[in-house]
Amino acid sequence: MQSRLVAWLTANGYVIRSVAHTATRAQGEDIVAETPEGEELWVEVKGYPETSPNMQARHWFAGAILKLVLGRNENPDVRLAIALPDGFTTYANLAPRVAWLRESMPFQVFWVSENGDVRVE
Repeated sequence: MQSRLVAWLTANGYVIRSVAHTATRAQGEDIVAETPEGEELWVEVKGYPETSPNMQARHWFAGAILKLVLGRNENPDVRLAIALPDGFTTYANLAPRVAWLRESMPFQVFWVSENGDVRVE
């Protein structure tokens, strides 16, 4: 997930500043990039849950939303985003349910497919 998104961001004019080593559960932002417009972007990446996939996806989604809220508090000027696997039903069902939050605290959703295609909301 993360490497596919980094490749897409790079191909679309973003400059990657840092990428967390998720296998070691590194602290900090999963991806820090500079947008083509020169803004800083922090992306929280969530992948495909393996054990109890629906329950784990709900927990990971909640964690991603909390990370966005904390990020906004830490830096009110940064652009925020979450990256989720495209086609994973639990995430697809949860994302629209936080539309109210996106209105008051804008953030993007990067939907990343297994083949590396990315949709941006």
